[in-house]
Amino acid sequence: EGTIRRGFCKKAKNKLKDIPGLKVVGITGSYGKTSTKYIVNTILSQKYNTLMTPESYNTTMGVVRTINEKLTSMHQLFVCEMGAKYVGDIKEITDIVNPTYTAIGPQHLDTFKNLDNVRKTKLELVDSLPDDEGIAFLNWEDENIRNSRITKKSVKFGLTPEADYYAENI
Repeated sequence: EGTIRRGFCKKAKNKLKDIPGLKVVGITGSYGKTSTKYIVNTILSQKYNTLMTPESYNTTMGVVRTINEKLTSMHQLFVCEMGAKYVGDIKEITDIVNPTYTAIGPQHLDTFKNLDNVRKTKLELVDSLPDDEGIAFLNWEDENIRNSRITKKSVKFGLTPEADYYAENI
């Protein structure tokens, strides 16, 4: 089974490489991933030919299946939901899809054991971004994000002027 799984992952990785200019938007968080994915895809599909992982396909094999079965050379953006129950789950997906942009939104303490492990795992997505064109979109209202050392280019959003983009008079 492991050999078959690795074969599917390799096929997906190669398929992504074979589509010039394809950008990957990685979305993770403890809650709201699927809704965020649908919103982001709806907005981006107004200008770009997009593919998103369907429903709650957010595991490595769900992402790989979407790529292998649905991704075509016509797609410009792949909106990819990435779920995690254990440290390393997101890194496994990012090693395949190599996201260009990401949005990160504490949960799963039953498997992560502590908040630091949750933060570390969610930040695997930010760490995977390319240095030259990668951008992380960060919820600046989340103190776990605010208190993390982020070295990649980022755009902060929230409810206070400390964020790059913020809402007021709500």
